[in-house]
Amino acid sequence: MTLNFAKFKDTITINVPNISLKTTGEHTVTLTVFPEDMLQDVKQANNSYVLAYDNWNNEDMKVSVLPYKMDFEDVSKYKGWRTFENKGSAGWKQGTRADLGSPGWFIDDHTKFMASNDDKCNCDEANDMLVSPVFDLTNYKEAHLSFDGFGDAQHLSDGAVKVSTDGGQTWKEVFHIPYYGSWWEYGVDLTEYAGKSCVMVAFVHNDNGLFANGFAVDNIEIKEKKSNLRPSNLVVAETVYEDAPSHEFNVNFRNSAYNALDKFTIEYQISQNGTAVGNPISFEKTGEILVGQTITYKIDNLPQLATGKYDIAVKAYSATEPKDQAQVIKGSFEVVAKASELSLENFSTTPSGSLFGQKGFVSSLSDDNYPWRVVTTPDNVNLTVPKKDHTGDTKANMLYSQLENLAYYSELVSPMYKLGENASALEFYYAMQSNVNDILLVDIKTVGGTWTELWRANKEGSYVDTEWKKVDLNITKYKGKSVMFRLRHAKADRLFLFGFR
Repeated sequence: MTLNFAKFKDTITINVPNISLKTTGEHTVTLTVFPEDMLQDVKQANNSYVLAYDNWNNEDMKVSVLPYKMDFEDVSKYKGWRTFENKGSAGWKQGTRADLGSPGWFIDDHTKFMASNDDKCNCDEANDMLVSPVFDLTNYKEAHLSFDGFGDAQHLSDGAVKVSTDGGQTWKEVFHIPYYGSWWEYGVDLTEYAGKSCVMVAFVHNDNGLFANGFAVDNIEIKEKKSNLRPSNLVVAETVYEDAPSHEFNVNFRNSAYNALDKFTIEYQISQNGTAVGNPISFEKTGEILVGQTITYKIDNLPQLATGKYDIAVKAYSATEPKDQAQVIKGSFEVVAKASELSLENFSTTPSGSLFGQKGFVSSLSDDNYPWRVVTTPDNVNLTVPKKDHTGDTKANMLYSQLENLAYYSELVSPMYKLGENASALEFYYAMQSNVNDILLVDIKTVGGTWTELWRANKEGSYVDTEWKKVDLNITKYKGKSVMFRLRHAKADRLFLFGFR
């Protein structure tokens, strides 16, 4: 190709057609300019420009069917996406925390993801763009974006989501990332772009001309419908004894709406062998649940059920969404006719780990709740409470409630037990360690009854039980009855260790 310059230091713009990129993946293109009286450029470094280009299949470049997901785990890294940056910038990169983090901007683990890290290069990252394929939303009336983001807690770097409908010529900012230095799921309403045929989404990092930090993203999803309440961690007792209405299950709901919710409906349906048992049961919940907050809710007042195996499907919905669009979570349980008689429970046959229904024990995990667990040794090696099981059985299992960080409450509901006709006392051993106020409570409930407090221990200030403490509770009034026990641990902060015999 011959270039015709009008004068000295003239600048012209050209198009280079017919560059053949026959294979997908990364390519390097070198453009070299030299006088026409030379057969080749003898000083190529002075007169050439090298650019990189990622070539992908057409189906990667244009998406017309939702939902769309990108988690950056595939061997092709980020097919269909493009990165653009200022000259000299390191730009967006794909990898793990070890690949993409730095001492000044430490990113938490999140498998593989994309990040633009100015702390690692201290370069011009004022306009690092991670640009999506083209979305053809012609056939959609709504569009909702969600993604996991990791921001800059030092307020140096800015992260944003921008949208273009003209092929990237112009961009509109639709979301600004909070200055939050942890992974968090964000949601952006893209409904104003539904019906359009050329929609591009960009994640943009701006270091503001500073020696800044960065912006990371993962698990990008665009879908047509948005469920305001996302269920998780449905905890169902694997065995329900005698009286199903006395039992309690737990389920978490995360507010995925764009605003706080103060009222919504939880609905569940029990079925057996694919056939519904009775009508769906629904109940209204009130009380504010913030955007992004996850709260544990109880499912109680189950219907009376005959012995056999059952399934339960649970969902929640707000007044602004059709309930048939709500996300559903499912679990299974078995109803057994008679509860076993309680003489000794040392957890030797209970699997180690969080008690999410195993052997009929029900606990929960959410933003505020931490599950009770079966352990042989506490996780915290700095504890000075007894670290060995008190009962001396071979398995050496014990219950452990560790309230650290934001968790301030843990609750464990036992399976139903039959107390003997001569039962007179409940005996157990416990030990607590904390640097603030703690309380431990033991409750009891009979078939068809309500919870009654049996015992409590309040601890104030910094303290530690260096030896197991024994408790004997008079339960003569409950002899011969079927009962359930509940352990509750709450804090103004920190840890609790509990052994139960």
